Amino acid sequence: MPANAGAEIIAKAKEMGAAAAGIAGVESLRKSPSHEMLRRIGAKIDGCYAVSGMEGFKNVTWPDRAHS
Repeated sequence: MPANAGAEIIAKAKEMGAAAAGIAGVESLRKSPSHEMLRRIGAKIDGCYAVSGMEGFKNVTWPDRAHS
C-alpha cells in the first residue's frame, strides 16, 4: 500500500460528502461509544430502526485481518 494511501482515502471520503473522515485502529472502534451503545441497545431507537436495512442486524463483525 502506498505511504499516502490514508490521506487518499480520507480525501475521497470528503469528496463523496463526508463531514469528517479519519483512520482508526479496529480495537479503538470496538471500544467507541457508538459501538458500545449498538451492542447494548441494538439498532432500534424508540422502536424504529435508525437506518433502513437494519432489520435483523445483530452485531458488527470484523474480519480477522482487519487492523484499521
